[in-house]
Amino acid sequence: MSTMSTTDLSGRTAIVTGGSSGLGAAHTRALVARGARVLNADLTPGDGTLERDLGDRVQYFKLDVTDEHGWEQAVAAAAGWGDPVDILVNNAGISEAAPLEDLTPASWRRTLDVNLTGHFLGLKAVLPGMKAAGGGAIVNTSSMVATLAVTDLTAYGVSKHGVVGLTRAAALELGRYGIRVNVIHPGLIDTPMNAAVPKQATDGIPISRFGRPEEIAALAVFLIADATYTTGSAFAADGGIVVGIPRAS
Repeated sequence: MSTMSTTDLSGRTAIVTGGSSGLGAAHTRALVARGARVLNADLTPGDGTLERDLGDRVQYFKLDVTDEHGWEQAVAAAAGWGDPVDILVNNAGISEAAPLEDLTPASWRRTLDVNLTGHFLGLKAVLPGMKAAGGGAIVNTSSMVATLAVTDLTAYGVSKHGVVGLTRAAALELGRYGIRVNVIHPGLIDTPMNAAVPKQATDGIPISRFGRPEEIAALAVFLIADATYTTGSAFAADGGIVVGIPRAS
């Protein structure tokens, strides 16, 4: 890993979960722009735009991130390009809003399975190849709700807190192998997941607009390609929403 350019990702292979739309698609485009090849591991292939735009630099693989065997197959498919998987962007996630008193155990388990266990299984699946390759970079996806509680998002918030804990524990154990693990806290990003959030929700945020997916992807690529002495750290990309309570207008 030490001989690789910190900006050029040519010859490197990445897996991006939930890569067909939203943040995942932006991550895929940003990594390909730096020269990487990307396995888009998602439950659905999307509308084919990524494949048309990026050609053979991206490949779709149907993956349920809660399926351990599916993860093994995804890693094998990505490694089939000839290079080990040394980049993982754990991006797939779900959000099911409900007041705490109405939150069902099934919804709780489903949210933690996808958002937290899915990250864990991905990390476990890429670990042997990254160790053999001499290193790698993993970017996990948490949320502003790991810092700032949001009403009706109890399960989602708990899962994202868990992602932070997983990131720190993994960074502590894996640094000796040249594997860096960091986590991003996106805020209100203009993605399908936030389609129902009213635009006035950004009132009072220092950067008073929704974030763009490519802004989060740029941070992820920085952590992968350039932040070579950074691991176990959390990076907010939320327009400053967690800075404090704004003055009433």
